[in-house]
Amino acid sequence: MTTIRSNPFVISHGIDSVVHDFHVPVELPSRAGLRPAEADARPQLDRLLALPNIDEFILAELLPDLVDSAILTPARFRAVLGGTLSGLRAAAEAKPRAARALGRAARLLADEVSMRDLLHMYQTALLQG
Repeated sequence: MTTIRSNPFVISHGIDSVVHDFHVPVELPSRAGLRPAEADARPQLDRLLALPNIDEFILAELLPDLVDSAILTPARFRAVLGGTLSGLRAAAEAKPRAARALGRAARLLADEVSMRDLLHMYQTALLQG
């Protein structure tokens, strides 16, 4: 026959300390130190024990090296896209030999910006109901 205990909580470790001061300043990490959600954050044990394969090599070679991860925030990314687009257009005007390739890159980036604007418009329309 099984026995039923009246105390459902079993504590195997004690409490280190009790803090009664509610005005303790909380230090949150800065936004620059936070990693974007798309970044590959694998557990350290997986990184140590995983054997390298060709898929991981290709992925590591294709992912860009980001110096500043804050560039991936939506507002900053939009600003960088706009700056890159104006830089490509200026470079196409300044360099006549490469104007065709730079103009094509500027047109493709302009299409990307317009698609992102359209997506943003649809998202806000869906959120508004």
